[in-house]
Amino acid sequence: MPLKICRSALPKTHAISEVVENNLRKVIIEESPTNPIYYEKMSVLLAELIKQRKEHTIDYEKYLDSIIALTVKVKKPNTAVDYPASMNTTTKRTLFDNLGKNEALANELDQKILTTKKDGWRDNIQKTRAVKYAIEEVLNAHQVKEPDADYILTLVRNQRDY
Repeated sequence: MPLKICRSALPKTHAISEVVENNLRKVIIEESPTNPIYYEKMSVLLAELIKQRKEHTIDYEKYLDSIIALTVKVKKPNTAVDYPASMNTTTKRTLFDNLGKNEALANELDQKILTTKKDGWRDNIQKTRAVKYAIEEVLNAHQVKEPDADYILTLVRNQRDY
């Protein structure tokens, strides 16, 4: 049954839509450092939904369905994209997304980081340097120039699992 909205309800639904959009945008911005490539895509999808709503090219019920679907993608990235079976952790999925969807590289880098990092590595220059060298070693072995080790190190620092 289609959702019918009377004219007096439009300002209220407009305000609700903006609150939902702003909250979703806030979550995207907060999570972006953990996986910039993925959350940039989510940001583009949100911008497109906002544009459609403002131009009235999407009916309100379809808009709500789309916002719900996008919210699920933002909060549970593992359900949004078909990842290979070996990309079974958030950290691996982040590496996979940011290394050109290279499954072997993401797995090798994840393993190298896990075996190299030491307790308190984020707050210790020498321990951090060891993680960066490990990243450089794997990137060089795979002849990867972009993204560089500094970029990957920043991603790794933002991961809760490392």
